[in-house]
Amino acid sequence: MREMPAFIQEGLRMKIFQLAIFALINGSFMTAQAANDSLQSIEVFVNQQTPIRNVGVIQSALTRQGVMLAVYNLDAPAQLSQSLSQNLPLNATAAKKILQERLHQQGLTSLQQQYQIAYQGLAKSLAYELDRFPAIVFNHGQAVIYGVTDLKDAVALYQRGSAAP
Repeated sequence: MREMPAFIQEGLRMKIFQLAIFALINGSFMTAQAANDSLQSIEVFVNQQTPIRNVGVIQSALTRQGVMLAVYNLDAPAQLSQSLSQNLPLNATAAKKILQERLHQQGLTSLQQQYQIAYQGLAKSLAYELDRFPAIVFNHGQAVIYGVTDLKDAVALYQRGSAAP
């Protein structure tokens, strides 16, 4: 894989830093209601090697119950960078010209939003200090279930654990 131009790398570093700070600040202001046993939010952290089953099946039921569901693909930043740098020539001048054309076609604001979304999951996984994947986080960090690849099973495990005295 070719290295990204320095200006993109620096911009990405700044976005990662900003997102990590945002995630840390958000996590430190958890409300008392989120700390109770009711299910408020589920955040799923996956990569290409560990997809989660039954997200679509359970998503509508969770939405009806007022449960926020977010799925983060931790491979998204690399996939986005790879698509942007795909088939660039080895000649630096020609590569720069093609990259500028791609940036113009996609729009810089649109590209920034895509990178922000792509890195949001990575920033949150760092804030939660997740150390393996897949990871399913309940109620903004109240509980984490590792290694379960079926969302229905993970929710059932969480609910059994919450109901225990």
